[in-house]
Amino acid sequence: MHLFSGDEEGYTLKRSIKGQGGPHQRLLEIDIKHGPSHDLLKGNGPYAALLRAAVEGKILSVIGGPNCRSRSVLRHRPVPGQPDAPRPIRCWDGGEFGAPWITSKEEAMLREDDVLMWRMLFLFMVAEYTRRAQMKVDPVHLVLEQPASPKSYEPEAVPFWDTKEWKGIRDEFKLNEVTFNQGNLGGLAPKPTTLGTTFDLCMEDYERPLQRDQEVKSSKQLERWAPGLMDAVGAATVKEVFKQTPQLKALTFEEHVAFGHVPYRRDCAVCQRASQQNFPHRKVKHPQAGVLALDTCGPLFPASDVGGWKCRYFLGGRRRVRRSSSSRGFTG
Repeated sequence: MHLFSGDEEGYTLKRSIKGQGGPHQRLLEIDIKHGPSHDLLKGNGPYAALLRAAVEGKILSVIGGPNCRSRSVLRHRPVPGQPDAPRPIRCWDGGEFGAPWITSKEEAMLREDDVLMWRMLFLFMVAEYTRRAQMKVDPVHLVLEQPASPKSYEPEAVPFWDTKEWKGIRDEFKLNEVTFNQGNLGGLAPKPTTLGTTFDLCMEDYERPLQRDQEVKSSKQLERWAPGLMDAVGAATVKEVFKQTPQLKALTFEEHVAFGHVPYRRDCAVCQRASQQNFPHRKVKHPQAGVLALDTCGPLFPASDVGGWKCRYFLGGRRRVRRSSSSRGFTG
């Protein structure tokens, strides 16, 4: 099951599993955005049913990224001119789950974030302990996503990965910590991320260009996992949970565009239009001095130039000049 799965639009984990030939119908997606019946905070909500499923040994994997707003490193960076900007509400030495100075509103937000985190972990723990009691061979898998630890540059921040509670769970269930940058996996922006997981993942296999065609105006745009992260978790799920060999199927036009058109596909109209249609530019056999040769390149991923303009093309030039009388030929 995929908790906190987000909207059904875009490139979801279910679409990734389907694109790799896995039984996507067996993936249960839970998120409050799907309606009030998906509220994991309610006592009579889906959490009770999921806990019952864990006790009965019906849960094979628990995947999700609980809300990290209360642990964001940005809370430790004051915003000039905005005294009411979000401030740190966690601290070390006893305040890992609520600093002494927090308000009642901040305390409610902390409690909500921590309850969602621990309910996800409890579902995994109950399912795994049930598996051990039933002496099943295959383990229950876990993928917990949270921001990477910023202790090297922001030691006052309190990431979940540095708490004694996480370290105890990691050691108990022999979990891996996989750290990477979602910007290298086709994300909208650089986003250092860590997974606590039972999977043995190699994120370098799923790297793809950063999506530079979209400007990030809010942290809400970064909630959805990068496409490469979806594919890495989807492939591991197909292989380790469903016991199948991932087999990539043809992508839709929108997905191929999101992936940067790499590698080239014959069934993609954009790839066909962008293929070589002219003779290659060859070096002139007998160049003349004082001639400026120009050529264009593009379209490329939009990026800001030195003047701040968004550009997708560039113009390159070369001019040949005559050397001094003591040398021969021309130089460019």
